[in-house]
Amino acid sequence: MHDWAASLAERPHLQDDVRAFEEDAHVVRNFQPTLVPGLLQTADYARRVFATFDPPYSPDALTAALAARLHRQRVLYDPAKRFEFLITEAALRFRPGPHRILLAQLDRIISIETLDTVVIGVIPQDIEASTTIPHGFVIYENEDHALASAEPIPGSMVTRGPELVDAHRRRWVALTRMALFDTDSREFLAELRDEIHHITTH
Repeated sequence: MHDWAASLAERPHLQDDVRAFEEDAHVVRNFQPTLVPGLLQTADYARRVFATFDPPYSPDALTAALAARLHRQRVLYDPAKRFEFLITEAALRFRPGPHRILLAQLDRIISIETLDTVVIGVIPQDIEASTTIPHGFVIYENEDHALASAEPIPGSMVTRGPELVDAHRRRWVALTRMALFDTDSREFLAELRDEIHHITTH
């Protein structure tokens, strides 16, 4: 367990650690039950998420963390990599600011979903459950090794043990059975976007 407070006392943010994992991996599988994954966040959404952190960022550290998160997103365009995201409906509806922030965020997800390197699955709130919803986690796969990371309060955990990584893989497979993909996920995202747009215009 890496304690956030201790780590942030030594440096302004932890985005470079995550970037190293992403750049080393060939396949990244990211499950988020509570908010949009960092690689998909707009600048305004990310800034507002960082502003809610505890311990809080200083203004300069928040700016540095935001710039580093946006820098990480370039990896999505690497044709040698594949990124798979599973996002719950609750995460897609998480609103760290006005509805316009969420509307712009949904537009970005819809746009990013068209990349050949990206697969986005959506888990609707009313889907029949085939497994429980755990905390968020990410699996980083390479040709000769893999690791899994999670962020329970009050820090982050990284595991490289084969049995623990396999446990995350099994949960990932179970979660995919509850998810919408391809045309179904695009229709779901479009309907949610229209719902939020209606709120912003009335």
